[in-house]
Amino acid sequence: MCKSSGFLLLGCLAMTRKVDPFESPKRRLRRGKEHTRRLEKRIATFLAKKPYQRVQDVDTEGVTIHALKFTRNFPDSWADSAAEALEALRSALDQTGYATAVIGGAVEPKNAYFPIADTAAKGAM
Repeated sequence: MCKSSGFLLLGCLAMTRKVDPFESPKRRLRRGKEHTRRLEKRIATFLAKKPYQRVQDVDTEGVTIHALKFTRNFPDSWADSAAEALEALRSALDQTGYATAVIGGAVEPKNAYFPIADTAAKGAM
């Protein structure tokens, strides 16, 4: 039977590359950034078509308010893309907490995850 001592095993052949405990969180972070960039491009393409009208109004104090009134709805896919980006980024934080706990010698690393506390007050302890 093969044993691992921190090296990636392929069958019973040990690879000389040490496993980075932050490899998975880094991958999730890259994926979250990809989702974010894709969403930014979609928004830029949408706005380039100028799907809005410029409007002005005067409030009760005489201040002129300048605004944009959109003439087209935002695509539903934007919400999905934003959610996927946030899920990947949150997963990166969660996995980073776990990897940090393993490196720190935590006895129960499965209890290390993001968020690190139920409330801000508990996290400050």
